[in-house]
Amino acid sequence: MRGSADRQLSQAMKLAKKGLDAEAEERFRELLRGEGADVAAKGHFALFLAARGKYEEALRLSSEAKRADGLYGLFHAQVQLAAGQSKDALGTLREFTKSHPENMLGWGHLAAALLMTGKSHEAMKVLAEHPLAGDSEMRARLIAETERILVERGVKIEPKDLLLYAKKPRFLIGLRRQFQARACVALGMKLLDQDEPEAAALVLRSALVLHPEQPVAGFYLGLALLQTGKPEEAAMELRRVPEKSRLAEASRACLGAALYYAGSHREAIELLEGEAEDEVSHYFLGLSHLALGERRKALEEFRKALDRDPSIAIDRLAKLREMLKNPIRNSG
Repeated sequence: MRGSADRQLSQAMKLAKKGLDAEAEERFRELLRGEGADVAAKGHFALFLAARGKYEEALRLSSEAKRADGLYGLFHAQVQLAAGQSKDALGTLREFTKSHPENMLGWGHLAAALLMTGKSHEAMKVLAEHPLAGDSEMRARLIAETERILVERGVKIEPKDLLLYAKKPRFLIGLRRQFQARACVALGMKLLDQDEPEAAALVLRSALVLHPEQPVAGFYLGLALLQTGKPEEAAMELRRVPEKSRLAEASRACLGAALYYAGSHREAIELLEGEAEDEVSHYFLGLSHLALGERRKALEEFRKALDRDPSIAIDRLAKLREMLKNPIRNSG
């Protein structure tokens, strides 16, 4: 039961992220209609509603979530801030940080709320004296988190104002670059979804300039370059994705595609053969064998690709099906 509720909540949040508000709201309400409405659903639905200006219901739900579990006090404070209840939000955040002193996000929201309400002296005191301040890197992380929250709230603040309170200013600058890089990656992925690969490539290159060791940025840059007809450059980026990355398998399949389009058919086969587990890898293995005249091997790989996903490569499907109807007799 718990697993089902978690999946539904995850689906609702994904729908909201995609901007499908009506579908997301219906999914949230389905969760709340269930027996013993889930506290996590109440908390996340409250944030969803607050972001869309539905403050009355958002405040009620976040308050109920907070009473059920003190950790949702942070959600309630965010709803209060969105609703313009700054004084109440500060009280909620002070209570939250007192109960959960180890929670950096709580301290970040408290410092941000103080800065937003003109209590800069008290905010700087929080940044200088909070329980984590003894560790200079943790302190820098808190300052970076505070900046991120302020940016999300549309509050402009000069970087130098917070930089003064970092015991490791270089470390803080590095964190800022990481945050900026992540924002670029998210935008690049969105542009790819919108079928704008050239713009995506530009943004993803910026992400790698800001933070070079980002397998996600490198992977999606490879995809963008592949879509813009630059397979050699795509292959170069995809080779950089670390083998231990969660994207390693997907990047290998895409690298095989890049090598095929770059005309490096034997290299594509050497890369994918023995490693192919998904339909994309088998499909490009087949194309690479076909390009080298190895038609029997190509047929075997195409069959495997179609077994895994009959919709693979719609533009070539008719040709592949025709090959399957008429088995190739010559060896290759």
